[in-house]
Amino acid sequence: MGLTKGAETETISRRPTAVQAAYLKRGLGEPGGKLPLFDGGGLRVKDATVKACLREGWCEPWYRNPIKPDWLVCKLTDAGRRAVSDMGRKSRT
Repeated sequence: MGLTKGAETETISRRPTAVQAAYLKRGLGEPGGKLPLFDGGGLRVKDATVKACLREGWCEPWYRNPIKPDWLVCKLTDAGRRAVSDMGRKSRT
């Protein structure tokens, strides 16, 4: 992943998996891009999914959950928005 200084554009080195994309897309319509702790079926989002998205820069920690400090509350980054938006464009072509 690199940032080109002149154009100030970010290159996405990898695309989210289907599970990661589903997680990230849920933040698109939320205030501040807040990502869910639970999936659409009410199950907790796996830590591996959240951590993989953090490593790729698609989300970032938002705040610590005081009730469950081991749970990461994250929000979508601009790179995350682009990653899921780019997926939609590429699948239509």
